[in-house]
Amino acid sequence: MLNHKRALQFIAVLTMLFTLTACASLLIGNRIQGAILNAVFTQLVGKSPDQLLEDSRIQDRLRPLLGDNYDPAMKLLKTAREVQREGALFYVASRYAPDEVKGVLNTAAMVYNADTNQMAVMLLGGDKPEIIGEQPTDGGFLEPLLPTELKTAYDQALAIKNNPLIDSATQLLQE
Repeated sequence: MLNHKRALQFIAVLTMLFTLTACASLLIGNRIQGAILNAVFTQLVGKSPDQLLEDSRIQDRLRPLLGDNYDPAMKLLKTAREVQREGALFYVASRYAPDEVKGVLNTAAMVYNADTNQMAVMLLGGDKPEIIGEQPTDGGFLEPLLPTELKTAYDQALAIKNNPLIDSATQLLQE
């Protein structure tokens, strides 16, 4: 009887662990998942991002974050030279835009913040520059952080997009 009771308790604990593991990718700040991704990113710094971009844990988080922009963004990210790091921020930035995505996006970068376990993507081109970041499930807001290189590129793209003279000149060139 005692062994049966322990077996049921063990099964209950395992069930809770599997449930928590399945939900872990939805929780920004989850320490276990954060430690795993931190190890993955750390191991790949300075190396090609191919292995990282093919990792299902990364794809499972980027797909809902990017929606329709997922495929064009991934094509851009695959042009990156290496996984880079600035403090707690790991990132991959595209080098050029393949012909099949030039009409949609010109530049993409993925950033992983090891301190908050937040994945974010910077997209330049199309209608406007944007930064899309995962948000806490409790309804709060967490501003995505960008490494210096990406922050500069984003600010420049925003300044160009918000400058009416440049917008008018672009419109004239297109006509």
